[in-house]
Amino acid sequence: MMRREFTGREKALLLILVFIVLGLLYYVAVHQHIAEDITGADLRLQFAQSELAVEEARLVRMEQMQEEIRAYQDDPSRSLAPIPDYDNIQPLMIELNRILAESTGYNLIFPDIDFTAGLARRSINMTFGASDYAKAKSILRELLNCKYRNLPGMVSFTAQGQALSAGAVTVKMDITFYELYQETDKTVQ
Repeated sequence: MMRREFTGREKALLLILVFIVLGLLYYVAVHQHIAEDITGADLRLQFAQSELAVEEARLVRMEQMQEEIRAYQDDPSRSLAPIPDYDNIQPLMIELNRILAESTGYNLIFPDIDFTAGLARRSINMTFGASDYAKAKSILRELLNCKYRNLPGMVSFTAQGQALSAGAVTVKMDITFYELYQETDKTVQ
């Protein structure tokens, strides 16, 4: 075998080659692994922050609900209206007629009843007129404080004249009344 001594230039090139190989090994084995770990940690941090935001929102909502419960316990006059048994349409119509008697006219549309989890949800699409905005608000307040449990939906006011504050007003709204039912009551509809 032939042995020969490397020249200074060859030794410098070999040294540069060794540094390049070591640099590539460092990049592949260490740097990329650390970069992937940092990216993964950033993603876990973002996920944890979003989870924290959701949990904080849930906590705020729970505190609001607890405040509402305390308010109802402190003031029994604010108790919720009872939920009547299913097929409460006649007493409900009498109550609606009493409340809407102060309007200038009304129209009620009854979509199909939704039966879910022991509750019958009786939706009503309602349009009524009032002599002015204050009267419309008064009628709305009475509807919301009705003796039967309800949940208002969309409400819109339309002025007959130039301004909502002066003149006749038309109100369109959706409201849902709740009734308890037994599974056998479903066929009665």
